[in-house]
Amino acid sequence: MAQKRHIQDSWLVRGDDLDKLDAALAEANPETKLRVLQRMERFMTCYPPYYYHVARTQQAQGQWANAVETYSKLAKLGHGHFRKDEMLCGRTR
Repeated sequence: MAQKRHIQDSWLVRGDDLDKLDAALAEANPETKLRVLQRMERFMTCYPPYYYHVARTQQAQGQWANAVETYSKLAKLGHGHFRKDEMLCGRTR
């Protein structure tokens, strides 16, 4: 179906990739977690939650500049795809 609709392979996130992401997120050691996450990047280039978890892990290690860069990738990737209105954040007037 992806080929029929001309969907790029980099846009696809497979079930086993998500399973590996779950396993990486369960890792208690932040240094190990970050190494595992970084090895997964080529399979997660179009999956915003991946970048969120990488940035959070970088923050946990005090890698502030790297975290800002990763959050910027996340914002660029998600631009135009996520709601940014009052209903999203639960505010009322």
